[in-house]
Amino acid sequence: MYLLDGMKAPSFAVLGNFIRNELTDSIEQIFTDINAYIFAKDHVDLQHTYIDGTKIEADANRYTWVWKKSCIKNRQKVFDKISCLIDSMNQKVLG
Repeated sequence: MYLLDGMKAPSFAVLGNFIRNELTDSIEQIFTDINAYIFAKDHVDLQHTYIDGTKIEADANRYTWVWKKSCIKNRQKVFDKISCLIDSMNQKVLG
C-alpha cells in the first residue's frame, strides 16, 4: 500500500510479463548478488547445516515434507550410507 501510494494495484499479468520479459535473463545474477551481499554482511558460514523444522516440498504432494525430528532420527543412518557410497566411489576411481 505504501509503495502504490493510492494507485490501483497491477494485475498478475503485468507482474508475469515483467518477470518473463525483464528478469528471465538476469535472475541468476540477481540471486548470486543477493547471496554474496548476505554472506558478506552477516558473515554466513556455509560449512554448517542447520535444521529448523522447515517444511520442504519437492512436489505438490502432502506427503513430501521433511520434519526436524525425522532428520535428526535418520541423520546417522544417512551419514553412514553416504560415507559408504563415497568410500565405494573412491575405491572404484583409485582402485
